[in-house]
Amino acid sequence: TSYGKLMMWFFLVSDALTFGGLLMAYGFTRHATDQAWPIGEETFNSLPFLGHGYPLIYVALMTFILIVSSVTMVLAVEAGHRMDRRGVTKWMIATIIGGFFFVGSQAWEWYHFIHGSEFGKVELVDGSQAIVKGHFGEIENFTITKAGHHYKEGGTLKEGESNKNKKIYGLEEGELMHMYQHAAADGHIIYNDETGISTITLHDGAEATISKKPNEHLELIVKKKGKDYGVNKKI
Repeated sequence: TSYGKLMMWFFLVSDALTFGGLLMAYGFTRHATDQAWPIGEETFNSLPFLGHGYPLIYVALMTFILIVSSVTMVLAVEAGHRMDRRGVTKWMIATIIGGFFFVGSQAWEWYHFIHGSEFGKVELVDGSQAIVKGHFGEIENFTITKAGHHYKEGGTLKEGESNKNKKIYGLEEGELMHMYQHAAADGHIIYNDETGISTITLHDGAEATISKKPNEHLELIVKKKGKDYGVNKKI
């Protein structure tokens, strides 16, 4: 056995031991937990530029690219044995492209996974805790219906520059959502079933109607049971 083959076997064995240890730790943790375990179809259900509603499609695509790039690497090695320089170059370029796609996809997936949804964990009135699945419609503006200490009646809060003549209060990017989240946590958002209009009470005491785009496949999935809702109950 050559030195190169021996070292490759050492690498393969160490790789197998590493992944074996990780899988055993995963199995132990999952078996030991008494809480609901995340469901893959719910956690990984997005595609870049296409949004939500594609459970495990992106995971399957990344797995396919990883397998294909392994095949192209084997073909590059085989071309090298034949002293085919053009073949080596061709298959190595294909392998590098597949590798960049896989690593970039992993970065995109983990960034969105860590970032989470707009609300993260939601605690319901019965003490249960739920995650938000789907896409929460973008908030466009708040229209003041009752003046507060700072905002005047008839004014509009929206992201962008202020315009005093048009009573537009300019906000920084993401600030509307930040105000909405705090109001929701404090119970300062009221939805009128008859009119379909939501009203928010702002930090200065002003009241405003909420203008937002429609939600997409939005639902709550209970992950910690409470008095009324059990685990995996969809609301």
